[in-house]
Amino acid sequence: FKAGQCPPAQAAYVWSSPVARTQATSAALVQGMFPGCNVPVHHAQKSQDRLFHATENGLAPLDPAQTKAAILHAMGGSLDAARERYAAPVLAMQQVVGVPSTCEQKTCALSEQPWALKEKNGVVKLSSPLGVGASMSETFRMQYADGLPLDQVAFGQGRSAADVSSLMALRSAKYALSNHIPYIARRGASQLLGQILLALQPTAAGSPPGTQWLAFVGHDTNIAQLRTLLGFDWKIAEYPENDAAPGGTLLFERWVDDHTGEQFVSVAYVAQSMDQLRSLSDAPPYQVQYPGYAGKALMPLKGFVAEMEKRIDPSATEVQHYLGQ
Repeated sequence: FKAGQCPPAQAAYVWSSPVARTQATSAALVQGMFPGCNVPVHHAQKSQDRLFHATENGLAPLDPAQTKAAILHAMGGSLDAARERYAAPVLAMQQVVGVPSTCEQKTCALSEQPWALKEKNGVVKLSSPLGVGASMSETFRMQYADGLPLDQVAFGQGRSAADVSSLMALRSAKYALSNHIPYIARRGASQLLGQILLALQPTAAGSPPGTQWLAFVGHDTNIAQLRTLLGFDWKIAEYPENDAAPGGTLLFERWVDDHTGEQFVSVAYVAQSMDQLRSLSDAPPYQVQYPGYAGKALMPLKGFVAEMEKRIDPSATEVQHYLGQ
């Protein structure tokens, strides 16, 4: 695309999660890339979205027994093992946020929250300090990235990006016991990875709109699950390892050899650092290249598709319908 010019008709397509904040992100994305061009943002109805919410909306339900077993394995074998492993970061967060002086419950402190795996209506959920702790971590990160005065970031404890990152251990722990678990990731991201593979083959049956630029705008859970399916590890600036940073992108590019016509794929994770977000920096974002399934960053398209198809759960996929095609 040429700078300052709108993309040709049908050259850019955006498919967003139906969640309101994600639609707002999509609108900001196209306005930033193509100002004044009115590139539309498409999405399904919330209850019908099975691309970004495959598990929640019934396309890829999780088997309760397999889910429990997978979570316990990731914990190290038991709830007690997880409680012990994460005791230090739980206490570190508690020291920052404090303990309510008055509370109807007897166990108000973060460290006093019980650990349990609960099943209700066939859905397994982990009850622990990690959920609220992860939300606190994300809140502190957004305070820093949004430019709040430093004495207001993490109650004055987030004076630098490194300080904020040190408070994100519980968010990392939450993902280690959910979307970074292979079984959960495979069920949740097979539909999305399948659509990405089809998009890289625009003449394939059932592929998304054939465009030069296609954006799937979803959630950090989608990034986390795709990362797990790809087997892609990254470290961006001060963020914890494999963190899905605000505004981060999994970038899939299709390349063509002009001499042979052979097609290749490269994959990268791209994100701004916390300081770049805070300062509204125009400096290029950080980029980590996927090493490739065979140790080569530039992978033959056919080989990449064949390898990734092995990682997809066919029972967690369906024909995807797009608006505006």
